[in-house]
Amino acid sequence: MGWHTRRGGYKINLEKVRTYVVPDLSDCLYLPYVEPKAKRGIKYTIDTNKYLEFAKTYVKKNESLSSTVEDNESSLLTVD
Repeated sequence: MGWHTRRGGYKINLEKVRTYVVPDLSDCLYLPYVEPKAKRGIKYTIDTNKYLEFAKTYVKKNESLSSTVEDNESSLLTVD
């Protein structure tokens, strides 16, 4: 896309740079994943106890995973 100069700089050849033309989406019927009016700065924290309860109920529903979770559960709860 360009070349190095003698003094350590870099010159960009604009003919080789990819440019994309973005269409006008003001009349588009599709909606974005996040609403434009969504509030910014909302922070969420993860409660580990609720996560473990959820994991246990999920495993009870899917018994094939239960042995794997029971083996790893003790390592998740120990603090070194």
